[in-house]
Amino acid sequence: MLGHVDGSTGRRMKKKRINSRVKGKVGERAWASLCTNEGYPAYRTAQVAGNFNANNDGVADVICDSLPDMHFEVKVGACPHPWNALAQAERDASTGQFPIAALRKDRHKFIVAMSADTYFRMVRGDHL
Repeated sequence: MLGHVDGSTGRRMKKKRINSRVKGKVGERAWASLCTNEGYPAYRTAQVAGNFNANNDGVADVICDSLPDMHFEVKVGACPHPWNALAQAERDASTGQFPIAALRKDRHKFIVAMSADTYFRMVRGDHL
């Protein structure tokens, strides 16, 4: 695999691939950090109390205690699939929660995906 050229030696360096599991963790931390920086403290669920099976139990990837009505499913990568992420969020969300997919393509900003039904429930204030 060809990589970048080392400026000091002029030699080609191999790119180091990132394990998809590591990339997922980094993405979840980045989403939690973004939420926190916007005034909504958040944390990854897989690191809480050693619960490494959180993603298999219908638990959100990131929990924000000040936004309890949101179920965040985070996907990052070369081309994260919004419909798959949203389907997982809808499947795992508790009754009354808004299923939200937070997606980030490599070297891009996060975007948020939700169904039109979810969007209009939020706009109407169904959660209030």
